[in-house]
Amino acid sequence: MTDYAVRVELFDADSDKYEKLYEGMSKIGFRKTIQAVGGPVRMLPTGTYVGSSQSGIADVRVAVSRIADPISSKAAAVFVCELTNWASYLYTDS
Repeated sequence: MTDYAVRVELFDADSDKYEKLYEGMSKIGFRKTIQAVGGPVRMLPTGTYVGSSQSGIADVRVAVSRIADPISSKAAAVFVCELTNWASYLYTDS
């Protein structure tokens, strides 16, 4: 399994459409939170997801586009990268 980070921009979308995107992304194993080893769970920015897949990076992009394009007013912008090492400054309300 490979870990991926995905960023999706929907066009002419409100929060309801991004929630619909999240529902689709969760069905293919992607979530909108991330956790460093021993750290708290943090929310990712809107439209950003992480998850694992046995599919290659191009196949992940196609799967995400199939979810996102029908929600967006034009083809969604989709960015996928392999997640091998990361650091962040993410907001928490705790």
